[in-house]
Amino acid sequence: MQAHSPGPVQAWEDEIDLRQLIESIWRRRWFIASLVIAAVAAAGVLSYFVLPPRYESSITVDLLVPQATELGLNPAVFEALATSNRVLEAMVQLGFLDMTPDRVRGSIAVSLSKDSRLLTVTTRAQSASQAQQLAVLWYEAFRQEAGAYAQERVAQRLDVAEAELAARESMYSAARDALNAFDSTVMLPVMEARLESLQAELVEAEERLRTLTQSTIPADEARLQAIQLALAEQPQVLGASSHVMVVPAVDSGAGVTTSDVTMLNPVYLQLSQDLASTQTRLVTNRRSAELLATVVAELPAQIEALRARLIAYREERARLEREVNALKPMVDEARAQRDTLLALQRAADAAVPAVVSDPALPSAPVAPRKLLNMALAGFLAAFVGIFGALIMEFWTTGKEEQ
Repeated sequence: MQAHSPGPVQAWEDEIDLRQLIESIWRRRWFIASLVIAAVAAAGVLSYFVLPPRYESSITVDLLVPQATELGLNPAVFEALATSNRVLEAMVQLGFLDMTPDRVRGSIAVSLSKDSRLLTVTTRAQSASQAQQLAVLWYEAFRQEAGAYAQERVAQRLDVAEAELAARESMYSAARDALNAFDSTVMLPVMEARLESLQAELVEAEERLRTLTQSTIPADEARLQAIQLALAEQPQVLGASSHVMVVPAVDSGAGVTTSDVTMLNPVYLQLSQDLASTQTRLVTNRRSAELLATVVAELPAQIEALRARLIAYREERARLEREVNALKPMVDEARAQRDTLLALQRAADAAVPAVVSDPALPSAPVAPRKLLNMALAGFLAAFVGIFGALIMEFWTTGKEEQ
């Protein structure tokens, strides 16, 4: 029994090689060429006659503006503002464009440099002049809205600064009024003078009391005792006489005669006078000592009470003064912040980024790229044609074997 040789299909599957592939592709070369020609022609027609041209123009601005930094306008804010509705609407109004802000947004591309300093805006249009016009309109709208946005930002911060300044000034005025009212009511200098006076009075009273009790009164008591002893040893009259001494009244006009008056002992008289004056002085000094003792006993309590009140008042005044001194720099700081913002408000228009590269009139469209489109179409068509040729060759060979 003869063995059956493998059929053509099996040979195609098992023995296919590069030569057979090339032969199969070559046999279908006209099919592949027709697909490539058709694809290239179609791409050419679309690129040259159907697809509208697209021109691009770019403008670059420098975002490193000192005034903008002080206002808090960082590159991220400028990047967001570049394609915001307010800028796009301003473009439509400035250029009288027959476009919606959304369509304008589709015609703008924004890119920020790696160092976040340069912002590049690319505009797209179907004509070179329109692309350049859109770039110019964008910058005009961006400059206008960036200045307005800076004014709004500084106005908001200025309102806050004004409110803060008013609040701090009110607090400072209230603290100063409280300090003035305290000074006019308490009068610390008067209290301090009164305390010094009481202290001096106490020292003087203690000194006088010590002098009276330790020196004057004991001396008078000793003097009184000595006078009494001396007086007891002295006779009242000079010589022996039975007559009674008659002492005329002070206001009497009668004189004293030796016939009816006995002469007093001058020593006795002098001692009697010293005794009377010493007794009077001793009584007076003892009364003064009692009064001084009362004063010395009462003054310390008065002095301590006044000192305690004075300490409390001094602490209260120091607290009020600290509040005034603490609020004064805060008021100055708020006023300086307000003045800074007022200066920024006057210079807010200078916060607009400057143009680094003006938009140029494009010399050629960037799209459609006609030759590239035709080349891509031809390449894809050749690939499809080769694949199709192989499928067709496989299909035809299979049918012949059947």
